[in-house]
Amino acid sequence: MNNSRLLGAVSALLFAYTSCGIVNAALVQIDLVQGSGDGLLIRDTSNGFDWLRLTETKGLSVVDVIDNGIGGYADMGFGLASKVQVEAMFISGGIVQLSTLFVEDNYLPASNLLDLFGVLQTTGGGLPATGGWVQAPGLPDLVVSGVVQTAACCPPAGRAYVADFGAVPKTSSSDSSGVFLLRPIPIPPALWLFGSGLLGLMGISRRTRSA
Repeated sequence: MNNSRLLGAVSALLFAYTSCGIVNAALVQIDLVQGSGDGLLIRDTSNGFDWLRLTETKGLSVVDVIDNGIGGYADMGFGLASKVQVEAMFISGGIVQLSTLFVEDNYLPASNLLDLFGVLQTTGGGLPATGGWVQAPGLPDLVVSGVVQTAACCPPAGRAYVADFGAVPKTSSSDSSGVFLLRPIPIPPALWLFGSGLLGLMGISRRTRSA
């Protein structure tokens, strides 16, 4: 096998893993600890990130999370999400319009987001909602809140919105919000080992030809 084919094999393996074989990937709930049934991760294969459920950081401010080593999740590779990353994840989840307006086509994907990330509040009329703090672009001392809310029980029924509610200090907290944390989808050690083996074969092949 020549070098170009080996490189192609490695690239194909990495792509197959990160895409998980899903076309136009949606968000999928998986375990943080494999096989535990904890369901604490939401995998966004189209953007290449694992997201922690907002229930894990409910009621905490960004400062609380940072001071606590991201709740112990920093050692697992998690960090604070940006507004752009949250918006991309919402779109990956099927949100068609990022707006404070209730949009009918947003209802099903917003309901799915609420199921995945956890309902942190119930508004007047029993409407489920959730929110999470993210870094504010260009404003290092502030954060903004990405919010998902559906209207299932009363007018306008069967609609939902996803919106930003403006910038607030990093010390702000709310029982109806968590902190959006994410990490790149990790590649299993076995796949790294296999890829390293292929690259090693490339090196042996190159030395053999030059000898």
